[in-house]
Amino acid sequence: IGKVLLWMCYYGVVAVRLMVLAFVVSGMVVRLVVEEPVMVTEELNND
Repeated sequence: IGKVLLWMCYYGVVAVRLMVLAFVVSGMVVRLVVEEPVMVTEELNND
């Protein structure tokens, strides 16, 4: 039982690290793709 628990903890830590890495990489990719912040500033004309 000890080895199984150790392997479960190991794979859990690896999975968490992969998720954090995926979030960081996706954030960097979004920052590179969207160079300037997307701000929609249009004046509304109520005629």
